[in-house]
Amino acid sequence: MEASTLLHNISPDEFLLKVKDIIAETLKTISINAKNDNSDELWTVEETAQYFKKSKDTIENWTNKGYLIKHLIGNSVYYKPSEVKNALIPQRVNKHH
Repeated sequence: MEASTLLHNISPDEFLLKVKDIIAETLKTISINAKNDNSDELWTVEETAQYFKKSKDTIENWTNKGYLIKHLIGNSVYYKPSEVKNALIPQRVNKHH
């Protein structure tokens, strides 16, 4: 459970400082997570297929349909892991049918 801050008897300036601290800490966390994302890494078609546990044909099909974005270097096809993961679309299942 997260710690909570009570706002009793706090001046507007103290409140503003508290908000700034929270924002700074959040931005620091986001920055650290972005650095750990290995954003320079590239995956081959085979590695992308392994990630999804699908065939290379499926990955190429998803690419042709626009679900995945490919990056070309010469005749070689690569995928950025961050873009691959962002392609996942969360869906909720309505269990009240």
